Order: sequence, then structure tokens, then C-alpha cells
Amino acid sequence: MGRMTGAADGADGVGPHRGTIALIRRHPQILGPLTFAWMSAGGLVVAGVRGIPWEASALLRGVWHAFLLFWGVNLCAFLGCAAMLEMLRSVEEGAPPRPAAAAGRILRGALPVLPLAAFLWSVSWGFVSLLSILMHRRRRWSFLHDEMVGGTPPWVRETGCRIRMRTFLPLTMVVWEGRPLFDAMGKGLRRCQRHLLEYADAFGPDFGTLLLMAVPFLPLLRWPSRVLAEWMLALSVAVWVFVLFVEQVVMAELYLWIIRYEAMFPDPRERLAHPLRSVPPPSLLDSIPEFRVRDAGDGAEGPG
Repeated sequence: MGRMTGAADGADGVGPHRGTIALIRRHPQILGPLTFAWMSAGGLVVAGVRGIPWEASALLRGVWHAFLLFWGVNLCAFLGCAAMLEMLRSVEEGAPPRPAAAAGRILRGALPVLPLAAFLWSVSWGFVSLLSILMHRRRRWSFLHDEMVGGTPPWVRETGCRIRMRTFLPLTMVVWEGRPLFDAMGKGLRRCQRHLLEYADAFGPDFGTLLLMAVPFLPLLRWPSRVLAEWMLALSVAVWVFVLFVEQVVMAELYLWIIRYEAMFPDPRERLAHPLRSVPPPSLLDSIPEFRVRDAGDGAEGPG
């Protein structure tokens, strides 16, 4: 994740997780969707861990139960991310963020596609995570070490980066443009290919983010007591939800960059001579309503 200016790179350029915290401090209403995601995901996991007879379950049944919990956690996070996007859209239209209005728009718009989006993300990221775990034949600590210092094979990291880009860009387009999910995924894929260097740079890892992404794997370690293990699991769920919010903030800011770029160069022929980097990137922390600027531009087109 990100080396942009603004929320995607932090207020002082130290990483997207710090930038997301700065965004929350600027717009405290975002704590509403984040808190909802934390509480719903945490409650779901606690109920699943205590209510499912894991020790009596066969291996495949246990894997299925674990996947359902993972899907549920991601769905809670996606609901929160969608509400956050609605609030950020209000900000970029020059209006204050309103949690109740954002929730209403989600119920009327993106809600039906979020379970499918969370399912596709859960399958894809679960597969990549399983590959990463299986490729570490030593102690479990080595997996966490490699996640933090970049020891995972490059092709695994590249696959994960592409999955992240193809998940959070379509989610942005679904919420902000009202596009159908698969239409947004197709256009998002073309967008990633068109501006691959910018997206790869934005989703490139920094140490702080890699550390956060390693925390959800702490339950893989052996802990001396069940209570401590449950606390580690709760911490992992909270961090995982926050990481997904960070991913979505990075993609939202990148999407605003595209909006500014296409408003400045509405003719596709002009874009061939001017790369995306020729336009200063926007920031979710500034006071420029990008949607209002785009709509006021003569001949400006929405991102396609």
C-alpha cells in the first residue's frame, strides 16, 4: 500500500495506516462505520468460536466453518467500507459526511452486491494466504517473519497485490457510480492495466502495513491459555478490519486521482500524451471537492 501524498501515504508520508488515522481525525464520523465493522465482525467470530464444536468436527467441516467465519468478517468490513465510501463521496461533493444518510444510500444501492463481493474476496485472499502458509515448512514464527520483512515469494505477493486492486477498485465504483459488480470488476481490471505503475506503487508494501497484515495470523501460534488465544483472535479481527479500511482509503484516493486526470484531459487522445503522473494526485485530507470540480468542468467525463 501507498506511497501517494495525502491519506494514502499518511499526513507526514509515513504510510497509509497513519494516513487513515489522520482521515478519521479529520472526519470523526468515519468511526461509525469502522466501529460497526469491529463490533459485528468481533461478535460473529466470538459466537463462531464458542458455538461451533471445532474439536468434534471433521477436517473439511472445520475448514468450511472457518471459511464461513472469514466470509462473515469480510462482509462486515465491506459494509463498513461501503458506508465510509458514501461518507467520503459526500465530502468530495462539498457536503459534510452524514452516517445516517450513508447507511440509507447503502441499503438502497450497494447492499445486494456486497455479500458476493465479500465472497469473491474471501475465496481469493484465502487461497493466497493458504499458499503462503503452505510454502513455509519451518516454524510458524517464520511465516510471520517473512510477512513482515518481505520473504514471501514475489509471485505470491504480486498475486495478492492484483487481487487487492481488483477488489477495492470495483467496490469504489459500485458505491460511487452505482455500477453492477461484474461491470465494475471488468472496468477496474482495464483501469489497473492502463495505470499499472501507479497502482503497483500505491499498493506496494511499507513496513508498518506489513506488520499490521501479519497480526491476523497470530492465532496460528500456540498460546499458553484459551483466554489469551481468544484475546489474540479478537485483536486479529480488529486489525484485519482496519487493514481492509486502509486498503479502501488507498483505492478511494487513487480513484479521485483518475477523476482529476480525466477531468483535466477529457479527450482520450490527450491522455495518450499525458500519463497519470503528469497530474498532481489529490488527497482525501484536502478541502477540494473533486466531484464538484469534475461536474463543473466543461466536457468532463466520468471515469470509464
